[in-house]
Amino acid sequence: HHPHTMPAIEIIEEDEDGGFDLDAVVDENPASTISPASDGAESSFHPSATFTGRREGYVFKTGALGTGFYADAKATFGEKLTPPAPLPATPPPRPELALLHPKDADANTEPQSVEVTFTAGGGVGPNDLDIRVKSDGKLDVRSERWTAPMTVDLGHTVTPDLARAWVHEGIATLRVPVAAG
Repeated sequence: HHPHTMPAIEIIEEDEDGGFDLDAVVDENPASTISPASDGAESSFHPSATFTGRREGYVFKTGALGTGFYADAKATFGEKLTPPAPLPATPPPRPELALLHPKDADANTEPQSVEVTFTAGGGVGPNDLDIRVKSDGKLDVRSERWTAPMTVDLGHTVTPDLARAWVHEGIATLRVPVAAG
């Protein structure tokens, strides 16, 4: 029966060897968790299980290396690399509404169109604004830069298909024709 039992023993030995190999890998690990002897200011991480008070130039957090004090990128690299402010920082602007009447109209004539102007801010074009006009006169404008959509009640039944929008020197203008009564 020897031919049958031999392979089984070999397999067991391989398994054990595999186990030993894993152990060896694990044994190498603890060396990396012990922080390098250089405890000088150059070290960008100081392990610390609990917050031991503010450290100048360091942030206490749990990160890739564990919990402790990490060198604060802002403090280390100076002010040059400060990231730009996150975009959705400003609330939507207050829109101004104007009714455009035909030139020779009397006071009772329905306005031809409603014009909405608001400050869009520098570098914003009509394509940056998500403008939705509903025929009942509700206007909804969204921008990635605003914390909330700008909603306007135009006060008239309008023709959304004919609405036009443009931006000039940071001021956005939206002109929506009033639907013929």
